[in-house]
Amino acid sequence: MTEDRLVALQAAWAVHTDYSYGGGQRRLQRLLTEEEMQKCISSSWRVRFVNIWRPLVPVVEDCPLALCDRRSVPKSDLVEADKVHEDHLEEGYYVKYNPVHQWYWLSQQRSDEVAMFVTWDSYHEQFSEASVPPHAAFQNPEAKPGCRPRESVEVRLVLFNKCST
Repeated sequence: MTEDRLVALQAAWAVHTDYSYGGGQRRLQRLLTEEEMQKCISSSWRVRFVNIWRPLVPVVEDCPLALCDRRSVPKSDLVEADKVHEDHLEEGYYVKYNPVHQWYWLSQQRSDEVAMFVTWDSYHEQFSEASVPPHAAFQNPEAKPGCRPRESVEVRLVLFNKCST
């Protein structure tokens, strides 16, 4: 099995979410024991995957991370797709273009500034739109020619919180 944490990946140019609802559930099953998984399913637990993204270069000029306001993305704009890995299959969403999508990014993001966003939410059915912000890298037309390429690191966390009934 390839150690995913040791593999340097290229920037993701396609607008996507990391997991579809089913894809997030399967990822959770890969992370938890059967007993832990049953506890999550049978109890009132909300589970979220959170991505913390940080540049390794002093300032990101080109290929910054752009985040789309999830509330501006109707569920009909999400297209489920398989992500094939060497040892497993995941499912995420690609996003159809729609001019109503609202995009944001940290201009000139520094290495001491992080972006933190939810990449999967077990409460997905509560939302009439995308439950997490789609995201992608983009070529910044304002980047200086020959600027240092973006390098970044991300940490993915699983958050559990007990919901009151």
